[in-house]
Amino acid sequence: MDLLVDPVQTSPRESLKSHSVWNPFADFWLLGGASIFVWLILILCSYFREQSIAIDHRFLQIGILFSWLTLICNHPHFMITYRLGYSKGIPFLRQYWFSLLFVPLALAAFYGIAFFNFTTDISEYRFVEWSNSFFAAMGIGFRLGSTANLGHEILSLSIWIMYLTVGWHYSKQVYGCMMFYAHYDDYKLASWEKILIKWSVFSVAIYQFVYGSKVIDENSTAYSNQDSRFAGIHLAPLGLPAWLPFVAGITVCLLALGFVGVMIRHFLKEGRKPSRNFLTSWVAFHIWWVPVIGLPEFYLIAVPFFHSLQYLPFAFRLELKKIPKDRWFPSQTFFRLLILLVIGFLAFEL
Repeated sequence: MDLLVDPVQTSPRESLKSHSVWNPFADFWLLGGASIFVWLILILCSYFREQSIAIDHRFLQIGILFSWLTLICNHPHFMITYRLGYSKGIPFLRQYWFSLLFVPLALAAFYGIAFFNFTTDISEYRFVEWSNSFFAAMGIGFRLGSTANLGHEILSLSIWIMYLTVGWHYSKQVYGCMMFYAHYDDYKLASWEKILIKWSVFSVAIYQFVYGSKVIDENSTAYSNQDSRFAGIHLAPLGLPAWLPFVAGITVCLLALGFVGVMIRHFLKEGRKPSRNFLTSWVAFHIWWVPVIGLPEFYLIAVPFFHSLQYLPFAFRLELKKIPKDRWFPSQTFFRLLILLVIGFLAFEL
């Protein structure tokens, strides 16, 4: 989705003919409407969890539901993305070399170091002392060498990097959806308005990250005999400045007000209101990914699903163009989807 931010540059001839990704009704539900509907249901039902055992049991089953949905949506999302990224030839790989070549190779190298030097103690290394002195001078509580060994250290840092970059990636996809629909609706935005909209969603990712690090830091302090873990890996507290979550939260609010101001400006100047499909991904991202208004019990499993669902209309539209429109079109489409599900299951589950 990072490669689909500008519809005019990515496929000008097709985008000029189109007025929707799939069709306006389906786009609304796939780009964010379904997630908003689920969020509303969960918020309303959460008030009755303590009064109803049946409702509480249903909430406990939500994690299982999204685990199954991962098989039919998230895994195909990844596989289609890899196919789009690595099947366009050498010129495309050169253009996006950082994402498609450098990052995978760097991750492979780091995990290789973690594997072959897993039990190495790095707490007395000179670069660790220098780094920790720098963190202390900056008022950051994070310290290298706080975990048991080099293997855990690398895995812990990579998980933190994942949290940060996943939010950044989600933000770029939301911004891409909005720019597509601004183009479809002929809702013209000035350059500074696009920048404001982009940072209004980026600020959500930043706030979620610093807020999450604050919660993990507090849990580590409150329960000294426990630690925060991801897939069994200890997460070293980042120790970010205590004022940072507050500043990040205020920034989210100010940029959201700026976004509303942009829409009011267009209405007063041109008499035009943004379409619901332009707004839906922005609204969905805020209600799910801003932790103080979201559902912390579920957003780490629900958001990846809705993110993948949001991506699929774009991917299917590109992929279906490659299938000949003959009498075998339904069969080819079915078998390609089936193969995609099987390969995704094999790659990520087995």
